[in-house]
Amino acid sequence: MKKSFLQSCGMIVSFCLLCFSFTPVSLAEDYHRSVGELMMLASGTKSFNGFVDPAFTPEDIAIGDEALSYGDPEFEPYGSRMVFQDRLSNNSIWVDFLNPETGEFGTKDGKNILVDTGVAPLKESRQGPEWGVSKEGSALFYSKKDAKGIMQIWRATFEDSKIRTQQLTHSRQNMYGVFASQSPASDSIKIACIQGEVATGSAVWFDENTPMDITILPNAYFWVKSFRFSPDARYLFYSYQSSRNKYEKGKAQLAMMDTTSKQVKILTNDPGNKDEPCPFIAPEFGHELCVASTVDNEKIAIYRDMKDPSGFWSKVAEIEMPEESKHPFIHSLELVQAENRNFQCSYLATVAYPDNEGDGKSVREDGSLWLFGLGDHLARRVDQAMPGHKLEPEIWLGKQEVFFYYSFIDLDKNPNIALLRRCKTGLSTLLRYSHANPGLFR
Repeated sequence: MKKSFLQSCGMIVSFCLLCFSFTPVSLAEDYHRSVGELMMLASGTKSFNGFVDPAFTPEDIAIGDEALSYGDPEFEPYGSRMVFQDRLSNNSIWVDFLNPETGEFGTKDGKNILVDTGVAPLKESRQGPEWGVSKEGSALFYSKKDAKGIMQIWRATFEDSKIRTQQLTHSRQNMYGVFASQSPASDSIKIACIQGEVATGSAVWFDENTPMDITILPNAYFWVKSFRFSPDARYLFYSYQSSRNKYEKGKAQLAMMDTTSKQVKILTNDPGNKDEPCPFIAPEFGHELCVASTVDNEKIAIYRDMKDPSGFWSKVAEIEMPEESKHPFIHSLELVQAENRNFQCSYLATVAYPDNEGDGKSVREDGSLWLFGLGDHLARRVDQAMPGHKLEPEIWLGKQEVFFYYSFIDLDKNPNIALLRRCKTGLSTLLRYSHANPGLFR
C-alpha cells in the first residue's frame, strides 16, 4: 500500500518557471521604467534587458554542513523536500524537509532520510537524482551501476514506511543524464535520459511502467538539460540538430515529440543555437503552452505557436542580460511553475558567466545568479558578489518568500566540496499553499 510521506513519516520546484499573483504587465504594449525599457523589434518580438531594482539587497547565506558535499540539489514539485547527492559518503542520496519560513533544512545537515548509496558519481551520470510526479505521487530517479558496471536508471519510492529502490532499465549501454515528467494528473512518470556514450549514443525516453519500451529522440543533441517534458507530460521538448557541433550557429533548433503518437515536430527555424528547452504554461500569453530556450547562451528566447502557415512556432519574447552585468553568458536555465493557475507573471532563474564554457564544464572564480520576470521585466541578481564557482540554480516556494538556491565551490578552501547556499529573491509567493501537506512521496 502506497502512502503519502506525511502519513508515513508523521511529518515548490525543479523544472522551475515561477508564476505569481502580481499586477500584470501586458507584453502587448510598450512601457518604460526608470532603469529599463521594453522594445519592439522589427519582427514583432518583444526584447528587453530588464530593470534592476537598486533598492534590493541580496541575502545569500550558507545552509547545511560545510563538511558535506551537496551535489545537484533538486526540490520536490508540490512538496517541501529537497534531495541531494553526497559524494563524500559513498555517493549517497539524501532527502530532507525544508522549513517553509526560512528555506533551511529541517535537520542540521539535510541528512534526514537515506534513499540509496553507491549511486553513479555525478561526473559520470551528469545528473543527480530527479523528482518525477504522477497521480501516484512523487518518486526519485537516478543512475546507478549494475553488477556489470553499466549505469542503469533506478527508481526510489516510499511504500509502507520504507524506501523501496528498483532498477528499471537493463540496458547493455550506460543510461544517465535523467529527467522525469512532473504532472500530478498523469497516470505514470516518463523518463528521458542518454543511452550510450555522448559521441555515439542517443537521447531516449520511456515510461516507468514499461522501461524496456525505449523510444529514441531523432537528431537530438543530448547534453544534460537538452530535453524536458511539458507540464502535462505529453510532449518531450528537445534540442534538434543536423550537426553534432553544438556551437555551429543555427544548427540546433527546438523540436518536440508527442509521446502518445511518437511524432516529432520541429518548432523553430530561426538563427541561433538553442539549448536547455523549458516548456511552460505562460500567463502572459493566455495560459498557452510556450517554451523558453537559451540562444547561443547569450539570450533567452520564448517561443509560442502562433499558427504560422510555415508550421514553425514564433519567437514572442527575448531576454538579454542587463547591460551592467559583467557576465553575458547564460547557462542552467530553470523555470519555476506554481501549482495553480492564479498568476500573471512568469519567472526564470539562471546562472551567468564571463565565458561560454558552460555550467559544470569548467571551474571559474566568477559568476552570478539572476531572476528574470517575463511579464514584469524584472532582472534581479540575487547572490552576493564573492569569488567562487557558482552553479546549479534552483528555486523553491516557501510559505511567503521565494527562495533561490545554488551550489557553491570555494576554490580556496576546498575545491572538492559543493556547498549549498540559499538566497532570498524579494518576491512574495502570494500563494494559498498549505505546507502542512508537503506532497506525496511514493
